[in-house]
Amino acid sequence: MSLNRNNKLELYRKTFHIFAISLWIVPVMFFPKPLTIILFVIAIFFNLALTKRYNWKVLKPLYFLAKHLEREKNRNKPGIQGLWANVGIFLCFIIFGKEISALAILILAVGDGLSGIVGYYVGKHKVYGDKTLEGTLAFLISSFIITLLFYDIKTAIVVSAISTLTELFLDRPDDNFTVPISVGIALKLIH
Repeated sequence: MSLNRNNKLELYRKTFHIFAISLWIVPVMFFPKPLTIILFVIAIFFNLALTKRYNWKVLKPLYFLAKHLEREKNRNKPGIQGLWANVGIFLCFIIFGKEISALAILILAVGDGLSGIVGYYVGKHKVYGDKTLEGTLAFLISSFIITLLFYDIKTAIVVSAISTLTELFLDRPDDNFTVPISVGIALKLIH
């Protein structure tokens, strides 16, 4: 398949999504909690400044990324989906702790990233809104495998089902916010 500019943009976006969100694993798992909280507050502050389009020198690299990676529909609020991800992961960390947050980070990064790539490139069967059956299955399978690395099969089934349904249907305010929270709730209900 030949990739045009829009196809390349979506591939770059989702690759960046996987990489950038996965970076939160390091402070969440290995830094002292107060330092991790400070890093979250700083990231959310700068992310919020980006969405408000403040003209600060320190934001120039973020504006560069937004210019080259942001979807057309989000250009008026650059970085808004990143802001929702940072807030969702932060709340998951505060409410549910580091182990659950680490799983939520991986599911959001890999599951949402792969579902977007699979749905965009091979998705043919629309399920809900712009979501496809193929992308949804990619999310379900990847979140199941990720959860199975840490928990038993029953837990993996429940967490992957709940997080997949959340990604599919709960896109308000944004699935980058709702997915980590749903992972935390699912694990707390089971354990």
